[in-house]
Amino acid sequence: IYALGVLIFESLTGRPPRGLELPSELRPDLDARWDRILKRALARDPDKRFSHVRELRSEVMSVLARVPLRKPEPSPDGEAPRRPALPARVREPPPLPLDDMVSIPAGKVSIGDAASPEARPVLEIELAAFRIDRTPVTNSQYHAFVLATGARPPRVWGGKPKVVPRALPRAIVSLPVTGVTWDEAAAFAAWAKKRLPTEAEWERAARGRSGRDFPYGDSFDEKKINADQKALAPVDAYQEGASDEGVLDLTGNAWEWCEDVHGPYPPSSAKGSAKGAARVIRGGYDPGQPGSGSAWFRGCLRHDVANPRVGFRCARSGS
Repeated sequence: IYALGVLIFESLTGRPPRGLELPSELRPDLDARWDRILKRALARDPDKRFSHVRELRSEVMSVLARVPLRKPEPSPDGEAPRRPALPARVREPPPLPLDDMVSIPAGKVSIGDAASPEARPVLEIELAAFRIDRTPVTNSQYHAFVLATGARPPRVWGGKPKVVPRALPRAIVSLPVTGVTWDEAAAFAAWAKKRLPTEAEWERAARGRSGRDFPYGDSFDEKKINADQKALAPVDAYQEGASDEGVLDLTGNAWEWCEDVHGPYPPSSAKGSAKGAARVIRGGYDPGQPGSGSAWFRGCLRHDVANPRVGFRCARSGS
């Protein structure tokens, strides 16, 4: 019974079981009843397994019986009908790769804005080479993290509190994940073997090679960002709003957590600073705030607040 459970598990997921993981943790599209069946078949205590293989077979067949099969189709060359196949499941699109990052070279950069009380004086600082995510972290990527670690799902996903959905609605998978605290964003970054960007790094990425005030140019253009204050857009929807190095969705859409503790400008350290009550957020867009949507505009939020308009992207030191 145990060996048959291993075989079924591998047939469903593509690899043998390891530890106490369940099939749905590897394949969220699977029927949840497989978890119950294989948890019992693979129980460490033999007395807790099925009493006879007939019982296991009955459970397996009860799941398969509810999945409609295609009718056999005759082959073109007149051979025996093809074996019935399970219909293709409607699956969540694969998440964007976690390592889709843009390399930013080391060098001197100018940050800040002379006209903004929040972001002056203008400073020229030396930054080491780093890499930054091409797009903000999506709901689909964060869903993979939640499934792998048991982290709390964001409330903006809906559903029951603390209950992880097996799959996300297709309408939200490519949207930036929001409603996560700074600590949760930092936990995701550590899981992905990255970190949150410092605000100096974030601003350098937003200014691009030429040091522009906006990722896409020297003047604000509402058509090149998601300026809608009521709805988020897919992270790759506004290609024209990319920086001259190809970083997308830096302004508009969702605000983004940075590593730094918020305080009087200039940033306390180009490498970030110690934990504190409020953290810097960048990007986003608020039409009521002069300068909002620019590369230099700064905001802040308490580190333990999960705001439905605040997400994040990750960075990594080195080129």
